[in-house]
Amino acid sequence: MKTFGTLMVLTVVTVAVSYVDLGTTVNLAIAVIIATVKASVVAAFFMHLAVDSRFNAVVFASSVVFLGIFVGFTMLDTSSRGLHDSAKKNRVQVTHGPNNTRTWDPFAKSPAPAASGAPTPAAAPAN
Repeated sequence: MKTFGTLMVLTVVTVAVSYVDLGTTVNLAIAVIIATVKASVVAAFFMHLAVDSRFNAVVFASSVVFLGIFVGFTMLDTSSRGLHDSAKKNRVQVTHGPNNTRTWDPFAKSPAPAASGAPTPAAAPAN
């Protein structure tokens, strides 16, 4: 009953914190911490880590630490996502037409621009 009570209290705390706006990052961090505590309670009592050998508890604790490290490294990347989208907009897109043929050749020589004020020659009709 103690385990059940602890899990219910932590669930109520999780729901209560979700209604408080502390910023996306802080709310996410609090939710992850509470979920980790709940998982630890489940592992300690339902998986019998509290009464089993200490080696199993060390293995569980080290897995939680490494999970935190991996999530932490992933979160370092999230702050820079989307910064390079403006550089992508200026790139020329190579599109493919039917039968997977290029509709634009990036290596084809384009005609030199006409001098200002001079008329541009019309393209000759294909025969």
